[in-house]
This record gives sequence, structure tokens and C-alpha cells, in this order.
Amino acid sequence: MQASPVALAPVRCHETRSAIVAMQLHWAHPHNPSMPKVKKKIIIVDTNCYIRLYCSPVRPIMGHEFGGYQLFTITELKLETDLNSDVIARNPWMANVDIQTELASACLKLREPKKSNIANVANTTRKVGNLLLQKYCKAQSTERLRTLSSADCAALATADVLDVCLATDEWPLRLVAESVGVKLFTSVGILRLMESAGSLTIETRIETVRSWCLTNEALHRDWKTEYREFFGDEPPDAQSAKSQSA
Repeated sequence: MQASPVALAPVRCHETRSAIVAMQLHWAHPHNPSMPKVKKKIIIVDTNCYIRLYCSPVRPIMGHEFGGYQLFTITELKLETDLNSDVIARNPWMANVDIQTELASACLKLREPKKSNIANVANTTRKVGNLLLQKYCKAQSTERLRTLSSADCAALATADVLDVCLATDEWPLRLVAESVGVKLFTSVGILRLMESAGSLTIETRIETVRSWCLTNEALHRDWKTEYREFFGDEPPDAQSAKSQSA
């Protein structure tokens, strides 16, 4: 069972905001200033999101395009669901050979100088991002201090350097990503892309989200509002379709 997401209040840490702005300026100037940024409709999908997407019967998912966006991940995130990881015990469907193969094929292949630039940005992200989270958690009196993992930092740095989107439901990563202007998606938002592409039926979408409720997934804090806006329906709960219609 995952911890419940924390409601995010506006950040008022001016000192931290200045540091984030400085980091953003650093990211906006790669080592090769003559190399233009190429905008692609790509979404880097965080581990928590792709695990939830694979609760649906839709195949393939990762590496494929839905609603004009192609879904990718990075090696650091893929390693979190390797067969010898603790995540597999909690999410056994992720041990499926086809899913593991699909994930491996959907890892972005990075070359220099972008690879080194991303590594440098990830290091800066961890320092300044954790400073932002420390101040935020203290101001909000959260139960525990939240920090970014190395995989979180790699994902955010990759999205920012490549000027692509990031999909995650984790509030600490979203908080830092929003501070540096990275466009974000949620698991619910990806389902919307899949449904708009005709790859997901209404019934399958409802059952997929219901499965998340059954396992108490820590979804994005505003997921119910987002669900209503995207689909025009009330979000499902952990009850079965049969019991709800009774």
C-alpha cells in the first residue's frame, strides 16, 4: 500500500525559487549552444505511471504512439522493475516477458553531448530540487521529508534537456518539475490519450482505474477532478461494476 499523496500548497520559498530559476537557466544553455533544441511529441513515463498503465489489457503500450504522443522511458526507470527488484513482488504482472521486452525496447537511446548534459543537469536537479522539497515539507509540516531519487532526477533532466514531457503521479517530482516548466502528464492523462487513439474502450478505462482504487494506488492528488474533466464521468471506486449497478 502506498502513502497518500500530500496536497500541494503554493511554494513561498523565495530563496529556493531563485535557486530553481538559476538551475533552469543552466539547463537552457547546453554545452553546445549552436545545437538547436528539437521539439518532439514524446512523453518520458515514470515507473509509477507505466506500472499502472500495464494494469490495462492494452498491448503494446511503451514505445508506441497514442494521441500524437510516443511513450518512452529511460534505463534508470526501467531498472526499477527488473525481475530481481522488490517492485515485482508488489506488482507481479510486471514480470511478464512481453512487458519486460517492451520496456527494454522503449528506453531512450542517448548520445553525446546530450548524455553528458543530462547527467550534469540531473546532479544539479538533485541538489536544488531536494532543497526545494526540504523547504516545502518544513513549511507544510509533512510527516516525513521527501527527496528525489537518482532515477527521478534522471527522468526530469532527460525531459528538460530534450524538451519533452514527463508523466508521473509522484507529487515531489511533480513539484520540482513544475518549478522548472516541464510539461506534465498523469496516469489518468495517459489513459485519455490511449482512449482518444481508439486503443482503450470506455469499459476498459473504468476497470483499469477501478483496479488502481482496489490497490490503493497513490494517484495524483487531483486525479478525480482530472477524470471528470477528461471523460465527463464520475471516477470509479473500488467497488465492482456489478455491485455499483445493483
